[in-house]
Amino acid sequence: MSKLFQQPNGLWCPVTGQTCYDWTMAEIHVPKMLIQARKEFNQPVKNVIHAGGNMGIYALEFAKDCENVYVFEPSNENFSALALNCATAENIFLFKAALGNKHETIDVVNETDDKQCGAWKVKGSGNIPTLKIDDLNLDDVSIIHLDIEGYELYAIQGA
Repeated sequence: MSKLFQQPNGLWCPVTGQTCYDWTMAEIHVPKMLIQARKEFNQPVKNVIHAGGNMGIYALEFAKDCENVYVFEPSNENFSALALNCATAENIFLFKAALGNKHETIDVVNETDDKQCGAWKVKGSGNIPTLKIDDLNLDDVSIIHLDIEGYELYAIQGA
């Protein structure tokens, strides 16, 4: 299992995650802003697809106002924190997988100097499954939030 530590607010974080945690907490308004935009058009917020789930901070925010949140995270270290942080949320569904435009297996790498946990990106083949958004067979997707380091186009092509 990946090395994790607990933040003062109780959230688990990969040891390489402090920078990403700080940025996410500074930008925590993003899920709220997306949800509010839907509500302003009198649209219910049913299903959210969130790829690049990292340690689950955004997923937890989405889950407060959405029926279901489907979270994709291929990195082992991030997924470990994500699973702990979202364990009690009954409307969050976790996938240790990437989103793409075809079913294949990929690898992820982190080429940053500090190996901060928000910088994992798809590179080459490996043992991580790739799913398509269409695989979820959802009738109503309210929000698609992608933070997948340059792989966004492939995820959208899978929808």
